[in-house]
Amino acid sequence: MQNKKLSGSFDWEKLFSALAEYYSSCDAPVKHFEAISAASPLQILVSAMLSARTNDRTTAKVMTNWGITDLEQLQGLSAGAIQKLIYPVGFYKQKALHLSKWHEHIQENFAGQLPTERRQTMSLPGVGLKTANLYLSRAYGLPFVCVDIHVHRICARLGITSGQTPQQTEKELSQILPKKFISDANRYFVALGQTLCKAKKTQCKICPLGEICPRKGV
Repeated sequence: MQNKKLSGSFDWEKLFSALAEYYSSCDAPVKHFEAISAASPLQILVSAMLSARTNDRTTAKVMTNWGITDLEQLQGLSAGAIQKLIYPVGFYKQKALHLSKWHEHIQENFAGQLPTERRQTMSLPGVGLKTANLYLSRAYGLPFVCVDIHVHRICARLGITSGQTPQQTEKELSQILPKKFISDANRYFVALGQTLCKAKKTQCKICPLGEICPRKGV
């Protein structure tokens, strides 16, 4: 479905073609994060949770040493032991406490299988909407778009969305973004946000979206 806010010269195909070309050649932290964290659904879920309030390079470094690829390996790990594995991610003590509860929660509620529905996923300690969407999209290809501060900021500057919060932007994008682009939306926008379209410093002159971006709020 075409977003009514977009003009004829500013469409989804053109937007994502430009984003894809830029993503393939840039050196954004999100690319390192994805390369390290995607070995198994559990690792995708863990890395998504750890990445909250943490930069992607730090999360990628932690996931390099994580080494836990299935639920059975989580069994019996104390919060203290997990703290040592995930330091120095942001709020690592609280996140370690959450992770220490996952095995029991999943055994009791999902017969020992990782959840594949959003409501179930969000019942896990420490897992919110953004984390659930990122996990379900990347692990299972489900049509959920993960909206972090980069996605929120860039969509507003492009004039695609008007929400005042990432949560509002997520609702808008879920209604207007064609399904064929959902799986790549987060990585593409995040890469652009980490390198060229930053919160306080933009590089519009060399941005791949320069011809189609109205630069709202810039």
